[in-house]
Parts: sequence; C-alpha cells; structure tokens
Amino acid sequence: MNSMYAQRGMSYWGVMSLILVAVMFLKVGIVAIPAYMDDRLINDTISTRLLAAPTSTQPTQLYSELDQQLTRNNVRDLNAKDILTITNIDGLQVIKNYEIRKNLIANMDLVLHFEKTFDQRAIKSGSGS
Repeated sequence: MNSMYAQRGMSYWGVMSLILVAVMFLKVGIVAIPAYMDDRLINDTISTRLLAAPTSTQPTQLYSELDQQLTRNNVRDLNAKDILTITNIDGLQVIKNYEIRKNLIANMDLVLHFEKTFDQRAIKSGSGS
C-alpha cells in the first residue's frame, strides 16, 4: 500500500512556486524588452549615421541629426545630448552610456545600463565597433 509520505509528483506549494517564478520572468520580460529594442535601434542609428557622415562632421551637427532620427523612430524618452558623448579626433567617435529605471513591482525597480563605443574608422572599414 502507498502511504501519504510516498506520494509522487509536485505538491500544491511546488506548483504555486513554479507559477510565481514564471510570472516574475514574464513581468521582467515585459518591462525590459522595450528598453532593449530601443537600445538596438539607437545602435543601428548611430552606426548608419557614422557610416554616412564625412570625417569633418562637427559633433553638434551629429547630435542634431541623431536627435532628429531618434524622434522619427519614436524614441522620445531619450535625448541624444544626455546619452551620447561625441568627439572628432581623427574621425568621429560616439560613446553611448545611459541607464533606464523601470518600475517592476511596487517599490522595486529594474535598472538597465547600456554602454557602447562607436568608432567611425572601424565602422567604415567594415569591422564594426
């Protein structure tokens, strides 16, 4: 005879724990995926602009072009001047560094940090950044 202690399978609390973990992963995904999609769009925009820009382009002009392109692509939460540092020493170099804080649950925030350096010479030579 099988006793209650020899029963197999997940218990009630095991199922509830599994559901809780699944819901947490879903919530993190819903909060984080749009930020990662915007970051990928920003990376593509910077690479495209650096590929098309002449090496004599002034940083202020590139800031303006990138800001206009981000607005057209519906990335309205981020301003190019706030997230980018652009220098022009032997070609343009763009340093992207910013973080996004999104409310996860009650008073818990999810912090996403994005950082990447783009070098115009490397992009034009085809090796990327």
